[in-house]
Amino acid sequence: MNFALSMPRFWRRLVATTLFAALLICFYALSGKTSPRDDSTEIPVAQSPPLPFDLVVVERDMNGLPLNPKWGAQVTNPGTFPNPLDYQKCPNYDFTGPQCSSPSQIKWVNKATYNAPICVWGQAGPHRKNGHVNWAAATYTGSICWAGPSMDGDYDWSLKPDDNAGLTLENAPRPTTPGAPKSPQYIHVEFDAEETTDAPFATPLWNMFRRYLDPVCGGAAYTCDEAKGREMVDGRRAIVTGLLGLDSEHGGYSELHPVYAMAIETKPNPADPNDDNWMVFARNWGNEGYCSGKTETLSPELTSVKIVLPEPEVTNGEITGVDITSNFDSLDTNDCPTAVFIKGKGVVLSFSTPTVNSPTVPIRRPLIEGEVHLRWHSTGTIHWKPVVPCEPQLKQEFLQDQRELERSLIGRVLKVKERFAYFEIQREQQRDLFNTAAMKHCSALSGPLNIMNLDKSDVSTVMVSPPPPEQGTSKALPKKKGGRRVPTKLELMRTAIRRATRKSIH
Repeated sequence: MNFALSMPRFWRRLVATTLFAALLICFYALSGKTSPRDDSTEIPVAQSPPLPFDLVVVERDMNGLPLNPKWGAQVTNPGTFPNPLDYQKCPNYDFTGPQCSSPSQIKWVNKATYNAPICVWGQAGPHRKNGHVNWAAATYTGSICWAGPSMDGDYDWSLKPDDNAGLTLENAPRPTTPGAPKSPQYIHVEFDAEETTDAPFATPLWNMFRRYLDPVCGGAAYTCDEAKGREMVDGRRAIVTGLLGLDSEHGGYSELHPVYAMAIETKPNPADPNDDNWMVFARNWGNEGYCSGKTETLSPELTSVKIVLPEPEVTNGEITGVDITSNFDSLDTNDCPTAVFIKGKGVVLSFSTPTVNSPTVPIRRPLIEGEVHLRWHSTGTIHWKPVVPCEPQLKQEFLQDQRELERSLIGRVLKVKERFAYFEIQREQQRDLFNTAAMKHCSALSGPLNIMNLDKSDVSTVMVSPPPPEQGTSKALPKKKGGRRVPTKLELMRTAIRRATRKSIH
């Protein structure tokens, strides 16, 4: 007689349940990260000459992070880009190998887990895994372009990096003709709206930007007042700090995802070139979206994030000082920024971003957002860099990707009415589920900034302290609604789509 069949029913059920739980644990363990987690900001030195996917660091920002690092292929052969689809040099799914990247350059692979069904529509071949291959946090400077609010809840952007730093052959724009030469120009940039702009960001500039471009305002075709929204940001100077990696399931383009800090110059006043304005946010954590396994954070030792707002160009003179007027909100008033002016460099904003244990999802400290108005003083004539036109094809590529996402979820493209209902319902779900905490006004730096020379390295000791924060109790972190399990993003999306398609019929 079969021993298993001779067991009492209770014990058979217990054994079956135990085996199922063990298999489930193994599945998630194998489908998550495949290499040891390493959050350190240090990048091992690439061999000489560097390999195609070695990250070559020549300069660092004031956080100690790589500033505009390039790939090895860009250094050994200027004007070229590494090819993520070159399976001869890079046969391993994680871009390791003696012809691909130097040992320990790649920190970890963050693969899709429960959300795998929507992470298979990219261009990656069988050699690649669905997920993100990560190097380290880095800062890039350049000009920014708005892509759009994605169905997965992310805000998508494109950054045209200075000197083409960090681009692979698969970065946007894609050739419109099959077989045509590729001409990459933009690093892909993403951050989760649930974690940031839906906090909600309430300072005037961010609030205006969201009103113009958030789909809930009625933009079922991914536009509310797109012209005005794009006028604020498209082609403007930007500084973006984020986790640098390759989006493996979509061919291997480089991206900054999540974004930890961002500053975008908005509408310099052409009638008064001494005026300057920036919208910014800062944190040290964030998720990598659907096609990943875990929420990633910067290294615990990075307890502050610094953003350098650069000096404008001056002819027949120099910048001698600057006045600041600012407005910031934060989840915790202890995280409010301080500022100092460094001659020859610019205004350094410093945000407190302490590591928080056992974080609450999706909003948690630290998170600071706001705007900075600068009034530069100079002995010469200030010249602002002209706006860099955004490649028109970027918008079409974003819309094409969104349609692919819709097909992967429901097998067809949503109708405009359905799409509007989807965004509306998705926002309702987020508000109901996460009980999003309100940001609190915390800082209003005003007046002339202290001046510091470039030859002094310790910026933190001379930061200008902001006025005392407004009195009041700290906002509580969000909790699970009624103690029930928080659904996955994929579950929320599918629920929203089902409700949207039913709603559009009536």
